[in-house]
Amino acid sequence: MDLRMSERRVWCRDCGERSPVARGRCLRCYKRARAGTDTVALSRYGQPDGYGWHGILTEDGQQVLCHDCGRWVSGLGMHARAAHGMSAADYRAAHGLPAGRGLISSEVSRQHSELARARVGTRAWERFTAARDPVAASQAREHAGVSASAALRQRSDIAASNGRAGRRAAVRSCPVCAAQWCPLPGGYGRRTCGSSACRRARAAERARAQREAAPQLTPQQHNTLATLRGDELRAEVLRLKHQVGISQRAMATAIGTSPNSLSRLVRGDIPVSLR
Repeated sequence: MDLRMSERRVWCRDCGERSPVARGRCLRCYKRARAGTDTVALSRYGQPDGYGWHGILTEDGQQVLCHDCGRWVSGLGMHARAAHGMSAADYRAAHGLPAGRGLISSEVSRQHSELARARVGTRAWERFTAARDPVAASQAREHAGVSASAALRQRSDIAASNGRAGRRAAVRSCPVCAAQWCPLPGGYGRRTCGSSACRRARAAERARAQREAAPQLTPQQHNTLATLRGDELRAEVLRLKHQVGISQRAMATAIGTSPNSLSRLVRGDIPVSLR
């Protein structure tokens, strides 16, 4: 073979031994990439890894062994996040486990399978089959492995273009933190940026403005509330509240009680004699 032809030949970007067939990889490396198995992890398969072996999930039928701390647990997904601060995907990648390998024992997996088969034929299963789109599901599985990042970028570009096309021309600004945004068509016309702190500050400002704009008690009304008792006091409170618009907080201050006690008086939950 001509040496110059050999030098110009393209090899697999992972193993460098075979000709590529898809995305710069040979068929074997392409299948490994789709399965989520790294080529370097395969070379370490079966080697000691913490309390277990790299690429192998040790189990006793009921529990599985954690590679990092050596504890026997029923499921490594929650344990890895709670005890070691890593997700299930990070745990699989760190210890050479395939992306589709469940982090539970075979017995727990069998129980989950029985529960899943028991749901077949129920009303929930019928609703699921009626709403399921087999064509969309098959299309989602076609590019699940190697092309996942490309598909994600494509969906992000489409979402960004749709968002730019659907934005309104108006630009709103949060009155609390001055953050700006463009409202979507048909969306909720919010007045703040949406954070809890800004919503509370906005609500407190509106309540204070309403109290300041509400009618105030005149000296005569103040003296009347301070002298009345019984049913006459209740009738006067209701009149000032509904006809004049005086707040119960202001009337409670004039009477010398709390707004809660005045509300209970108006409802008749407590005796009408207040001091």
